[in-house]
Amino acid sequence: MTGVDVMAINNNLGTMFLRRGRPADAVDRYLAALRLSPGQPEVTCNLANALLHQGKPDEAEALYRGVLA
Repeated sequence: MTGVDVMAINNNLGTMFLRRGRPADAVDRYLAALRLSPGQPEVTCNLANALLHQGKPDEAEALYRGVLA
């Protein structure tokens, strides 16, 4: 299994956790994915979405803006 595979698995787990109402667990998985493959726009947006669910709109906005820059 490559680092990209593990990154994708972490991203998918994060999405699953977010859909199940567990944004803190989702954030952990998205951060793990980004450690393996920094700067992935899809993962970064997913992380921002999870932060919104945690009531952290300023942090989420910064990530969204970073993706668009």
